[in-house]
Amino acid sequence: MLLGTRPHIPTVNGNYTRLDLLSWTAGQVASSLLQISVAQALTDVILTSSSTQTTFIDCRGMSRIQHHAFDKVKSLLETTPCTLVFDHVSDSLADDLVTVLNGISVQHSPLGTSDRWLMFTTQPSLPTLDMDATRKTIADRLTSVVKTYAAASFHSFKDGGFKPLRSTPLKATGYFDGRAIVGTPTSLVWVVAAIADKIASELEQPSGVLHEILGKRQLRFLAVSRSGIALTAGLNWLVRSVQGMAFVDHFGPWQEVMEEHLDLNASRDVAYIYVGDFIIAGTEARVAQAYARSCNSDIVLATAIGAALPTEHYGFPFKLLTLVPPLPELVPAAKFRFGD
Repeated sequence: MLLGTRPHIPTVNGNYTRLDLLSWTAGQVASSLLQISVAQALTDVILTSSSTQTTFIDCRGMSRIQHHAFDKVKSLLETTPCTLVFDHVSDSLADDLVTVLNGISVQHSPLGTSDRWLMFTTQPSLPTLDMDATRKTIADRLTSVVKTYAAASFHSFKDGGFKPLRSTPLKATGYFDGRAIVGTPTSLVWVVAAIADKIASELEQPSGVLHEILGKRQLRFLAVSRSGIALTAGLNWLVRSVQGMAFVDHFGPWQEVMEEHLDLNASRDVAYIYVGDFIIAGTEARVAQAYARSCNSDIVLATAIGAALPTEHYGFPFKLLTLVPPLPELVPAAKFRFGD
């Protein structure tokens, strides 16, 4: 479904893309090596920008370039006026970029900078770049894109009144359809990327709930719905610090556990990251917690596209991260209430 997708979003002065998403949608196995198929996909994205625009390329997850992978990129730079900004560049990838794009005018972040960037251009004059402002613009743009996808997934009931929702004690004026998001390649990849960034922040920050767990307990993703499974499959590709997935469909009297070597009686002490689409009353997340506890494990972090209530109102014993504001704020027509 994702093969052939070239994930990119327009920014103020060009396009933004991510090498990890290009690798995922090119059908590559998870790897830190930037391969030829990924470079070809990047060339296609560069061609969507005009000669006066800049292509911003997020390099997280990549550390080296396959031999001859960038031949077409260099040829494009040599024949077409354009500017490429590589951001979040590792030291080894920076060395490879300078080598393979030898002869192209380059500007880079100050030496010793922990989060490196490099700009290559064949424009007549070297563009000025405020990287902090650029990163903020891109982050704001990605947030806006995800909000648009989430809002577009809402469907009002025909009569405009309140109707019961499945698996919750709530009534609502409509429903948010996570399947519409995960069933469309463009929205799926960017929503997964946004969730991956939230999880990465929790892994990297000393105050993050996952930071102390990393290296001490096994981290795995857990999904208990079809939409959650689709999101988890992408996250398992992008977030390489998490070591596997557990899928449980319809946990209950007719449960179907989609996980190899399952042993509910084993002591596994797994730290799960729950992944869902939209949380309304919180039933699905609590079902996921019941599954985790049945495996002598627990959920340490939950992620979702959005939630009906402010995250702290659910009273979960784990932190909940969402991509958008409370759903009634995102879509004023979406209203929820208990009972009649």
